Amino acid sequence: MQLPQLTFTRFVAALIVLVFHGARGSYPFTVYPGRYLIEYGSVAVVYFFILSGFILTITYQAALERAGTINKRNFWVARLARIYPLYAFALLMTILVQAVVYGIPINPFEVLASGTLMQSWFPALATTLNGPGWSLSVETLFYALFPFLLLWLTARSRRTLLGWLLMVWVGGVGLFYGLINGVDAGTAATETYHNLINYSPWVHLPTFINGCICGLIFWRYMKQPVPATTRNRLGWVMLFAGTAGMIAAVQSQQLMTYAQGGILSPIFALFILGLAVQTNTVLTRLFSWQPLVYLGEISYGLYILQMPVVQLLKKVDLLALGNSIWRDLFTFAALFIITVICYHIIERPAQAFIRRQWSVRPIRSRSQNPV
Repeated sequence: MQLPQLTFTRFVAALIVLVFHGARGSYPFTVYPGRYLIEYGSVAVVYFFILSGFILTITYQAALERAGTINKRNFWVARLARIYPLYAFALLMTILVQAVVYGIPINPFEVLASGTLMQSWFPALATTLNGPGWSLSVETLFYALFPFLLLWLTARSRRTLLGWLLMVWVGGVGLFYGLINGVDAGTAATETYHNLINYSPWVHLPTFINGCICGLIFWRYMKQPVPATTRNRLGWVMLFAGTAGMIAAVQSQQLMTYAQGGILSPIFALFILGLAVQTNTVLTRLFSWQPLVYLGEISYGLYILQMPVVQLLKKVDLLALGNSIWRDLFTFAALFIITVICYHIIERPAQAFIRRQWSVRPIRSRSQNPV
């Protein structure tokens, strides 16, 4: 099942994270409503997690129903091929920028943790070197569990899935609430504890699981003979409800304290389902426009390359633009160009090579061979 209208939303989320990291001191992000992106832009990563579970589920559900299982090796090879080549390049670029441009000594333990995608399991190392890489470390846990998780979820009824959707969300938010409020103020203020509760894989696992559940519910709904007009109306209702919910949520600083714990997952799910369920509406046609889909396809590069590029151009201010919106725009433009180049000469070729070399090909029976 192809849902190109969702691909562009990855670019929007990546752009929000980029603004959060790289435009903190620039107008219009120093005043509201732009200020919300600086205060809460990191929550876009939570959207990535729920979208990841949703997309993986609808991508592999057809194969699961057809074969009764998922080829785990091919799945894991596909995930490795998708994330690691550009991740490794961005990590190497980060090390060079920090060592050569900034003169920062490189800690070998940080290199080992980041190189093996294990940094998020160690609070002291979670955001070292290429900071955004922590989310890829988190995703590796999701990928390790996904084939088993989807098999288990597929055997559940719709009512059971809805029950698990609620329980996982409440449990995840409750866990995060307990982590924030269950320690003294001194401990909670430390960087190590902050990293523990914000970047640990097990904290974000409920969000991913809920993405998978939403994907399976959506898959089953779309197999029913529901008229397109009914689905479209339902989609618009979901989008309006999600928009209203997000506007209300950002007004509450107390509520947004728990955003990293998945409290906004229902709102993100409404956005995803509201777009996915629609067919041939003005919004889906717009988001399925090839240039916008392409932006979504290269969004991973924007996300993972942002740190070394921003660090480099902040230190090497080629146009002497100072701390201004113009320097931010120049940095973002340079990042975009570098991302496009890397997409075509690193990301796609490496992905194809790894899958070609390491995937298990089905063995053809003699009856399938031409005479």
